[in-house]
Amino acid sequence: MQQTPESQQIRSRYYPVKSYAICSDERPWAYFLDKPCIIDKNNPEATACKCDSVRNLGAYVIVTSNYTPATYMTGIISPAIVPQVGRATEALKKAKVLLPFSIQVLN
Repeated sequence: MQQTPESQQIRSRYYPVKSYAICSDERPWAYFLDKPCIIDKNNPEATACKCDSVRNLGAYVIVTSNYTPATYMTGIISPAIVPQVGRATEALKKAKVLLPFSIQVLN
């Protein structure tokens, strides 16, 4: 955490997921892993992160517990590519930060 004139700044990190849908369309999405985020002074549970708009990096995931065909069709999303989710989850397991659980792919 770093203090800035705006507020406290943190870096975005991966959070383990339990279920996701895999998407492969060409729509752009927000990539913000390890990007700077400013914590909202009035709501410390909210942040504003600087991210990159990306597309065509391969299949990506949308974290959801309720998949429908419209799950990845609207709004700006911030997913990760499929291999990143598996690698990050395995790294957390090896570091004994995360108890093992299965990730459910919903589609």
